[in-house]
Amino acid sequence: MHTILQDIRYGLRMLTKNPGFTFIAIVTLTLAIGANSAVYSVFHALKSIPYRLENPEKLVLLWRQTERHERASVSAPDFFDWRDQARSFSDMGIYCSDRGLIGGEGEPEQARILYASANLMPMMGIKAQLGRFHTAQEDAVGADRVLVISNELWQSRYASDTGVLGRVVRFNDIPYTIIGVLPEQISFEQFWPEVGLVSPMVIEPEDLRRDHCRYSAMGRLKPGVTLAQAQAEMNTIALQLAEAYPETNADAGVQIQSMMDVLIDDDVWHIEILALSAVGLVLLIACVNLASLLLAKATARTKEFAVRATMGASRGRIVRQILIESLWLALPGGVLGLLLASWAVGMYMQSSHVPFLVMEEEVGLSLPLVVYTLLISVLAAFAFGLLPALRTTKISLSEELKEGTVAASAGRSQSRLRHGLIVGQLAIAMPLLVVCGMIAKHLVGLEMIDLGYRTQGLISMEVRLPEFRYENPQQWQEFYRRAIEAVNALPGIESAGGGFQLPVYHFWGSRAPVAIEGRFAENKDFQVNWIYRVVTSDFFQTLEVPLIRGRYFTGADHSEAQRVAVINQRLAQQYWPDEDPLGKLVTLDPKAARIEWVTIVGVVGDTGRHVFGGPPPGLLYLPLEQRPVSNLRIIARAQGDPKDMIGSFRSAIHGVDPVVPVSDFHTVDDLIRYWLRDDRMSAWFFGALAFLALFLASIGLYGVMSHSVVQRTHEIGIRVAMGAIRKDIMQLVIKRCLRLCVMGIAIGLVLSLPLGFIVKSSLYEVGSVDPVAYVGVIALFLLVALLAGFFPARRATRIDPIEALRYE
Repeated sequence: MHTILQDIRYGLRMLTKNPGFTFIAIVTLTLAIGANSAVYSVFHALKSIPYRLENPEKLVLLWRQTERHERASVSAPDFFDWRDQARSFSDMGIYCSDRGLIGGEGEPEQARILYASANLMPMMGIKAQLGRFHTAQEDAVGADRVLVISNELWQSRYASDTGVLGRVVRFNDIPYTIIGVLPEQISFEQFWPEVGLVSPMVIEPEDLRRDHCRYSAMGRLKPGVTLAQAQAEMNTIALQLAEAYPETNADAGVQIQSMMDVLIDDDVWHIEILALSAVGLVLLIACVNLASLLLAKATARTKEFAVRATMGASRGRIVRQILIESLWLALPGGVLGLLLASWAVGMYMQSSHVPFLVMEEEVGLSLPLVVYTLLISVLAAFAFGLLPALRTTKISLSEELKEGTVAASAGRSQSRLRHGLIVGQLAIAMPLLVVCGMIAKHLVGLEMIDLGYRTQGLISMEVRLPEFRYENPQQWQEFYRRAIEAVNALPGIESAGGGFQLPVYHFWGSRAPVAIEGRFAENKDFQVNWIYRVVTSDFFQTLEVPLIRGRYFTGADHSEAQRVAVINQRLAQQYWPDEDPLGKLVTLDPKAARIEWVTIVGVVGDTGRHVFGGPPPGLLYLPLEQRPVSNLRIIARAQGDPKDMIGSFRSAIHGVDPVVPVSDFHTVDDLIRYWLRDDRMSAWFFGALAFLALFLASIGLYGVMSHSVVQRTHEIGIRVAMGAIRKDIMQLVIKRCLRLCVMGIAIGLVLSLPLGFIVKSSLYEVGSVDPVAYVGVIALFLLVALLAGFFPARRATRIDPIEALRYE
């Protein structure tokens, strides 16, 4: 123990004698370990989400399973039979959700409500942070209507007022009493997205039909019961129900799904492996870098180690000494890396517009994160310290103790080893830079896509009509007509219309089975699924979508007029590639007793793109006046920044009906930012790692070249004395630097090819061997090599021949 303490003190003293080297080493490790800790922190928090619930591994979801749907909703009678007959569960609850309008205090707003049985929240282990949840008596028909509100709604609408309990809020114009506030930790998107209210599950008599499947079921397995055992029991119950109720349950089974699988899907595991592999490569580069620097440093200490060996120090003692010095570098780097990771993740979560499923306190300092950081710090210390330790102890005592043999003792083998380590660093950094270049090109390609219309000044807003006030299509049409007129009347508005959404990325919509006249007559079973959109007559003019042929919708296309449609160019090319689609007839209900034909009167340009940059889908547009819908987005084009007019938009809609909420304002830039959020996060992540890897590799290359110049001082002095000019010395050093870089590039290219094949399937217009990405990375590497070699080369040209000939 005494000798270990001596080695610890001596190691610290040796590092303090070389503050420059110690500083560079600790900074290198701080950056590399910090990147690993930050990634681990985020994914550990994601995997901790289920544990906000009580024993989540015992919670399961139960689905009705049919030939068409693997996981479908269940009817109330089926749920009651499951609950009463199953013996594998300690409890079983039921729930469903809906959207509606919150009124009463404050401005009306849309919210999603969760109707849940009284035992659901206690079964999950969720407790109200304020007040209480409803009881079983409040689930009964005719009981008082009560609500539990979400933490987000409590903060935004009631300013976290603890006196909110007992207040009356109107939901869909029905009064409810607030009895509690949900805890913050259950508001995660995988399970109950956007839920703002929780209310008792009241099963009305009309809901007690086995063909009325609108509910979801959850259960908790009894201790000792496995998922397979519960599934076997539910299969038996499903067979019994199929025999008892063949009209509704003949093909209905039951599928049980673990809550853990719901909250942590396979994508999380795959992304975690990819991210940890990437930051692991950065840490490997840092370790190789430090191993190279330690080799160079240890070369100058060979005489010291030789003296210690002659005085009785064993080879193991010398190896231990070097490893202790490595730990003195790794542990401070780990501590600083831990603090850096915690700070960086916290800052990103606060500044990012991307919604996070984890809470800020979950990604802070924690015992698992500390243990993980300590572990990789110790492993890193052994990784970069063991090789120099073993190489240094392979010394010849008689030769090392001779005067003037310090430089010679390094030998060509150690020089080759250091060069090999540098080549390895460059080769490892190459794939990261290539992937970064591919993602950057992918992102630029997506942002440069032509959306098919003029995007400047466009904004859309959600206007969802409350059902209790707008019950029929005539009321829907009248409201949207007046609302669009009100928006059009605002100063600074060029045009306004109505549609589903601003067509940007992933522009999908409702699907309908469509039959085409002529083809339908030949084969009554022929039909295709088309995506259709309901729009107002001003929709195309507001977006300035080009008209290819025919006409847009007009005010003449009212409910009593001939049924008409407009298709986009892609749909025309798909089904009428060699003929004019104008005048063609299609029907959206080919199996109806009385077929209603729709005439195609126009072809417009394609708008929007697939989220991965592919072509937009074929689209059929229908006029609102002939196919009324209750929910539509109003789209307006402003002369200036449309976000400056949000208050005016809201006032215009409330001038038509003050009860109707207006929300969810989106410009084209907003939607592009939303759809590209994952791509941008990937680009920033791999860009930061690639820059860090290149930075570490360049430091290693610079260190090796600087050490090489020092080692070759005598040789350079001789060359200068024999007439070598400054240019010759510069070329000597830079050529060696470029040679190492080219070798690293060659090996890195081989390593990058399989990685390119893996990532190309997720990138837009980027091949597995993308010339732009590869040429850019190679050019960047060569530039770094020139810079890393230039300064040591310049130092070499300033060597005094007289002093150099005296060197060693």
